[in-house]
Amino acid sequence: MTQKKFILVAVDYFTKWIEVETLKSIFCKFRIPRVIITNKSTQLQRKFKKFCTNLQIALAQSLVKKLQTNRQVETINKKILTALKKKVSEAKGAWLEELPRILWALRTTSHIATGETTFSLAYDEEATIPVEICLRSHRTQHFDEEANQEANRLNLDLIDELRKSAEIRNEA
Repeated sequence: MTQKKFILVAVDYFTKWIEVETLKSIFCKFRIPRVIITNKSTQLQRKFKKFCTNLQIALAQSLVKKLQTNRQVETINKKILTALKKKVSEAKGAWLEELPRILWALRTTSHIATGETTFSLAYDEEATIPVEICLRSHRTQHFDEEANQEANRLNLDLIDELRKSAEIRNEA
């Protein structure tokens, strides 16, 4: 595995879903973007600007007025870096292997602003932790397929209200 120096952190504005990838991976997954919005980072050196120009990607800087967007990205970057520092102290090259676990933790933790996890906002369902599959928890012991399907139908009927409610809490 080659050593990665820079990664791109992309955050969905509403669900707060986080994607952390190398540029190549993001481009393969989501296509080449028309615009990349950045903060006024010194990290975007001439090579990156030239790279974007060659692919006809416009580089835009986030406005100081959009403090909520800037704070959101800064907060997520800080969470990722803090978790990486805790997990990878000696083996600095191992940070890339820890990243998926850290993202899973961030995606399945509920947020104060919305009261929901990013996973539930993106997929309309709560995630089942892989450990629950092997170890019988209350949730897996009392699983009823028919009741689960009915609850899923009800949740799908109420998803618009759930998202609206999360959006209102987020704005408040």
